[in-house]
Amino acid sequence: MRRKLTRAFTGLLAGLEGATTVPRRNRVLVFEDPLQGRVVWHGCRTVGAGSLPVGGFRQALSLEVAAAGARGGEFRHYQVWLAAFEKC
Repeated sequence: MRRKLTRAFTGLLAGLEGATTVPRRNRVLVFEDPLQGRVVWHGCRTVGAGSLPVGGFRQALSLEVAAAGARGGEFRHYQVWLAAFEKC
């Protein structure tokens, strides 16, 4: 199961650049709260199961990043990713 999730997550992150990527420290994903990591993990698990199309998620994520930039203020990666998962 872990290998399948790793492949799904790698596929999801492949090609994402700039604001769409998740912050990392020493190649480990960084979240403000452990619950945020769990939410992203479950979203990636959904992608791995084929219930969420990778291309659709990437498109939703790009739109959410653009919307967050237009709103201004502090940029929070988790909020943008969560909104993208919700729209898929």
